[in-house]
Amino acid sequence: MDETWTDRDLIAAGWREADLDWERLTLEALTDLGEGREQEALDGIRKALYVARTHFAKGDPRLASSLTNQAAALAAADPPAATGVIVKAALEA
Repeated sequence: MDETWTDRDLIAAGWREADLDWERLTLEALTDLGEGREQEALDGIRKALYVARTHFAKGDPRLASSLTNQAAALAAADPPAATGVIVKAALEA
């Protein structure tokens, strides 16, 4: 994808609002995580995970990516508490 494309260009190319929302939420959350803002990252990742679960097919790789991002953010924020949440989310996926 050309980095100069606008949302309008992407929609004209077949992207849906959910695709754009997931991309935006994921980019913002991973930026937060990389800059040490774990709680903000978790909030954004939860929103992206919700978009993935409600708008994409069960086998869509964005669901797996969202779950992986959630695991990374949880592990960064609170490693001991992360294990149970990660296992539960993986079993529900």
